[in-house]
Amino acid sequence: MAAQLKARGAGALFGFLDTIHKRAAGIVDTLALGTLHEACGRGIPTVVLSYVSAAMTAHPAYGRSLTGCGRWAR
Repeated sequence: MAAQLKARGAGALFGFLDTIHKRAAGIVDTLALGTLHEACGRGIPTVVLSYVSAAMTAHPAYGRSLTGCGRWAR
């Protein structure tokens, strides 16, 4: 049986607009999103650096998604 590693943190280098929205909505359609969701569920701190243009961040949905992700913070 393989030993399980205990992570101290997880991160995604870039979170594009769709990644931010999917993470806030709980959509898991890639391994990266699944890993971030699981880390959050296990209480492992996660960091996603938003890589979105200023024009896209002006849309109200972007702010709602960031707020949604922020609610998960412990």
